[in-house]
Amino acid sequence: MAEYSDYQGHYLKREWRKCERISRRDRPEKEIAQLTFIKEQALKNRLDKDYYDAAVAIGTTQARKNWKLQDALRNVLTEEFIKADKPIMAYSLINSAELGRRKFDVILFAEDNAEVLKKGKNDDFWRRGYWSEGYVCDHKFIPNDYEYILWRCLSDSSAHDKALAASTARTS
Repeated sequence: MAEYSDYQGHYLKREWRKCERISRRDRPEKEIAQLTFIKEQALKNRLDKDYYDAAVAIGTTQARKNWKLQDALRNVLTEEFIKADKPIMAYSLINSAELGRRKFDVILFAEDNAEVLKKGKNDDFWRRGYWSEGYVCDHKFIPNDYEYILWRCLSDSSAHDKALAASTARTS
């Protein structure tokens, strides 16, 4: 394991390079085996970014073999992340284009996972997000994953409108 991460936040650099070589040869079974090894090593060494990327890459590799599995794979991974008390990983996956973007109620997700989200500050995952024009995120002002998700809602007008409507309904 490397002392410093690479540009993608991976500490298991040697294993990722091996995986890239396998991927270029278009050997999905060997690629999945290498990704599974990376995932296990990351879990053992508590390397969240390596773990997340390996888990998602396993899913995308399986989906490349059979695209019909995409939704099921995303749902299984989302549940795996929630059960592992890593809701920020579930949020990152659901909100990304990896394994297909899915519509979901962000505010409800944040509230359902608030206890765990308020304990974590996984800003490696925050960098994965995009910010619409006019919304600038300075990570030093965001205390935890819960607040980060709420900040992200501000950059999405539909989520912002839902949050405003929900807050108005609660006060009336």
